[in-house]
Amino acid sequence: RSRVPKATDSFDFAGLRLEVIDMDGNRVDKVLLTQIPVPTEDA
Repeated sequence: RSRVPKATDSFDFAGLRLEVIDMDGNRVDKVLLTQIPVPTEDA
């Protein structure tokens, strides 16, 4: 079921994090897109 997101909602997809920064009524106005760091093994 769908719902209208709110500011600070976020989800991860394909190695990226999408976070709703600002809403304009029921419309997403700004989204912050960041790359999720890949864990590395330090041996």
